[in-house]
Amino acid sequence: MAAAKRAGLSIRAAAKKIGITENALRERIKSGRVVKSILPDGSINAATIVEEYNSTLDVSKARANRSAPVPGAVGFARLKQMKLATDLQISRENLARMKGETVSVEEARAEISTFARLHRDGCLNFASRYGGQIAAEIGADAAAAIAAIDKYMRLHLEETATSSVPFVGGGDGE
Repeated sequence: MAAAKRAGLSIRAAAKKIGITENALRERIKSGRVVKSILPDGSINAATIVEEYNSTLDVSKARANRSAPVPGAVGFARLKQMKLATDLQISRENLARMKGETVSVEEARAEISTFARLHRDGCLNFASRYGGQIAAEIGADAAAAIAAIDKYMRLHLEETATSSVPFVGGGDGE
């Protein structure tokens, strides 16, 4: 009695192609973890079985005698590894914050604004504070020197006020 012609591989041939036992593949089919590669005649599609097997593989439960995970497997184990790496990064950032090694963006912006305000005030007071000494040093009229220095200092501050600072006020540096 001749066997009917199959469109795909037998379970035994598919298991051999994947590199697992026939019973392991039968269990995966029975549990519903491998269903897309099963053809209507019950045979297994040779082109998709390895990819489907790898996508449903839980490498963390693989036996110790397997030398390496199946190539191309991006299943549960890789996702678990990525989650652990993310959790580790979050823990490191929280620890650095608790130790005071980092500051929040809001705190940094507040400190930058305070420094900028102090610098601006210092620039505005520069002419009245040092103008007389500068005028005496160069032999000029003190009032005229103070007025000229004040005029150009204010012009400079107006020019710098229009330039954008990326890390203050939600600019492009975020």
